[in-house]
Amino acid sequence: MQEKHFALLDALCRHELQNPLQSCQPESIDADTALEYIWPLQDRFRKRLHQLKTVRYRRQYEREADKAIRDYVLNDASWDDIPLVVLRVLLERYQQSIILCVANTLDKSRPLMHIPANLSPHAKTKFAVAFWLYLMKLPYEVTDESALDIDSAFAGLSDRLH
Repeated sequence: MQEKHFALLDALCRHELQNPLQSCQPESIDADTALEYIWPLQDRFRKRLHQLKTVRYRRQYEREADKAIRDYVLNDASWDDIPLVVLRVLLERYQQSIILCVANTLDKSRPLMHIPANLSPHAKTKFAVAFWLYLMKLPYEVTDESALDIDSAFAGLSDRLH
């Protein structure tokens, strides 16, 4: 874990629990529970999802995405006014973190992550977002959905009702 990553998690613990991360009692979290914590983040994408599907992922906006995550975790900032290209990076990280959780749900014997005990439900979401999405190196290849041509697949079909 990078120092900046640890610093964000530590700042969240200091804000929420008035203790540094290192002194917090850890709680083991399986993939299903991690997915529950990350899931509420979808509401931040819902209103603009149709627009986001037309935007290509651009690596040059990863730093701005990290800033948006930091602002959310520390200041509860909304993402309503951030540019679509930055929101697209955030959406890709969100989707890949979900895939990562789902891929790990079969192995119930080992925790996927550790989270400080006694965090509120909202703070657990923030912690999971900071843990998985902040400074995220994408584990899977990005699918450029903005270039998909769905109409050509149906070009030879009649548009008449049967």
